[in-house]
Amino acid sequence: METGDHALPAVSFPAVAVERRRGTHGDELAILAEEAASFSNCAEVVRRQGGAARIAARKLLNAAGHGNWPLLRRVGMGPLWPLGVVGSISRSENHALAALASAASFAGLGIDIEPAAALPVEILNFVALPHEREFLDCDSIRSRVLFCAKEPAYKAVHPIDGRFLEMHDIAVDPSLTFATTSYDRKVELAFHIDCPIISVGTVRHLCGLVSSD
Repeated sequence: METGDHALPAVSFPAVAVERRRGTHGDELAILAEEAASFSNCAEVVRRQGGAARIAARKLLNAAGHGNWPLLRRVGMGPLWPLGVVGSISRSENHALAALASAASFAGLGIDIEPAAALPVEILNFVALPHEREFLDCDSIRSRVLFCAKEPAYKAVHPIDGRFLEMHDIAVDPSLTFATTSYDRKVELAFHIDCPIISVGTVRHLCGLVSSD
C-alpha cells in the first residue's frame, strides 16, 4: 500500500485483492497510450478518475505477474482483464478502487464505492423492490448499502451473461449476503461499511445459477 497523501487504509475481502487510491491531479497521466482513445472525448475529471482507477488496478496486476497491462474499456462490459484473473474497478469523486481475484475461484467479480449517506428517495424508488423496502430504513445508510449491493452484482454477472439489467432485475436478500438476478444468477456479497461504503460481488463457478429443485 502506498504511503503519503494518496494512501488509504486497507480493505480486506475473502479471496479478493482490493486496492484503494485517493485521486489527485496528475492521475490522468497514468492512462496508457493504448487506453487513450477511449478517453479522448471525456472531461478532464473523468480522465483523472479513470487514471486513478488504473493506477490501483495495475498495482494489483503487477503483483499478480501481469506487468503494465492496459485496461481497455469495452462498452457496457467493463475493462478487459488478462486471462486467469477477474477484476473490477469503481470510482467516485475522490476515490478509486480496483479488485482482482483468480478466475479459477470466481467466474465474475464486481466492486462499487458509495458515500455513507442515505439514498435520495427518488433514487430509492428506482432501486428497491417491494420486499427490499421491508428491511430498509429509508432514512439510514441501509438504503445506500442496497444500491451498493446491486452495482457490483451487475458488474459481476454482465461479462458472463451479456444481459443488460435494470436495478429491479436484481433482488437482494435481507441478509445482504447475496443477490439474485431475474434469471436466477446468484451473486455473493460482502461489504466494508465505513466512510465510504465499499461492496464486492462475486460469482462462483459451481453456484452461479440458483437451483430450481
